[in-house]
Amino acid sequence: MKKRLTIPVYMLLIVFSSNTLMAVNSGSDTLKCSSLSAEKLLNLKTVWSESSNAASLAFFDFDGHFGEAYFGFHNANGDYRLFQAHDQSNQYGFYSNGYMKQGDWKFYGNFNYYNAQEKDIKWVDMIEPYNGNPYSVGDSIGGNYWKEYFKMQGKVAFSLNKLISLGFDVRYDAGVGTKRKDPRPTNTITNFDIRPGVVLNFDKIKLGANFRYQGEKEDLDFNLVTGNHYSIFYFKGLGVYTSEASTAVGLNDSYTESNLYGGSVQIAFHTRLFKNYTSVNFDKKVTDIQRGASDPLQIALVDNYITDVNSVFLFGSNEKKINRLELSYLKQKIYGLEPVVEPKLQQVTYQWSTVAKYTLYWNEASEYNVNYSYYNLFDAGSINWGAKINGKVRSDKTTYYFVPEYNKLEYNQFAVDALLEKGFVCKKWESLFSVNGGYRKSFGNILEVVTDKKLLESVRMDFINKDFNYNTSGLWQVGANAKVGREVSINHSPIQVFLEAGYKMVVSDLPGNPKWKIAEVKLGMNF
Repeated sequence: MKKRLTIPVYMLLIVFSSNTLMAVNSGSDTLKCSSLSAEKLLNLKTVWSESSNAASLAFFDFDGHFGEAYFGFHNANGDYRLFQAHDQSNQYGFYSNGYMKQGDWKFYGNFNYYNAQEKDIKWVDMIEPYNGNPYSVGDSIGGNYWKEYFKMQGKVAFSLNKLISLGFDVRYDAGVGTKRKDPRPTNTITNFDIRPGVVLNFDKIKLGANFRYQGEKEDLDFNLVTGNHYSIFYFKGLGVYTSEASTAVGLNDSYTESNLYGGSVQIAFHTRLFKNYTSVNFDKKVTDIQRGASDPLQIALVDNYITDVNSVFLFGSNEKKINRLELSYLKQKIYGLEPVVEPKLQQVTYQWSTVAKYTLYWNEASEYNVNYSYYNLFDAGSINWGAKINGKVRSDKTTYYFVPEYNKLEYNQFAVDALLEKGFVCKKWESLFSVNGGYRKSFGNILEVVTDKKLLESVRMDFINKDFNYNTSGLWQVGANAKVGREVSINHSPIQVFLEAGYKMVVSDLPGNPKWKIAEVKLGMNF
């Protein structure tokens, strides 16, 4: 892991050094280029801000350079959680990003390091249990999980001429996690994501396309210190599991490897009344889960298909106001193919050629989103007041087959949330206060579980019931956030230092009204 984290450490030094140079050399920048809301307003004013095409950066309206850097602390705790989720999390870290224009080139980059401790976690020995892959590993001992992440992104766009803009986006994530209690899992994850793209500019109409490749891997190793015996659980979906004694440590080691291929096409146009951007994106992700070092056993092969349609409208927006509408649709299908030994087979080598494979896990989800934002501005980088409202309808269906018996779960959700912001600017001081709230309602829920006693022996009903209740309960959420910044000078260059604090609470209508509370603090600078 040390070798894998060497690159992120060097990247941190480069990003921090370049951002410092950007700040020192920004003598011509005013408060609007180093404000609490500069990046947010830049994205709100650009219909291309939702695009996965790196070449779209050429159409972001900024000159010179500006950025942000902060240290932050995040705490989340409560009894309203999923089965494999933690009771409490303490997270702290550093984040930095920056935008820069140089001639026909535009650049964006960010770097994020954070360290997290997740307390009282059980039934999971994976660094990210809820990542769309139902095939997870866990133990019943539980304990605290220590996790460390490095995440970075670099994006560049080049205007070859008035007609063609080219772009390239690269992202790299690395992480390590460990639980310091037998059976002591140690996780290592790496994620590499590249997205080249092109946009053709026909003045009022722009056409774009981009390609995406993502490679991802998580290694999991177990170690024992006490010499006691434990059971490792291999979850498959809807509480279905198999188990194995932890004394065979070498066999319990496993890895998950994914490859994603995808692409997107975009069209943008504008009239006197509005601007529009619309994209259609399709991704296919194949995940291979294997266990064992010397003689790997293929547990499952997961196919994930994602279709995403997004459309953004800007109506009558100008330097003093933003009137924005976003519409999106997401469709996802996941299939889990598992090896199943057929009676006619006498010898098993755990390869697809000698063991039949069946699609035993099925998941289909769809989501519709409508988001409307209106902002009134002091200037190009400061909010006077603004409001945002978002509505979402989600449908999720999951089935796990026991050939031919099955477990089935279905839920539908309607959710709405809103945000209200008010800003103040006084000489070198700037502040931004916001309140937010939301409501979720579930309907048309179905939970069917096998009744055969033999099959129920390999199903954790507490797993199914807890996650079902989590997704089907009604809930309210309310929160508030405050940011205060002041402009100072470093080498005769303006820098805005800021302090941000926020709090949010989610309350469920389940018996006992379980809650989830989130608090965070950030100290940093805009430059």
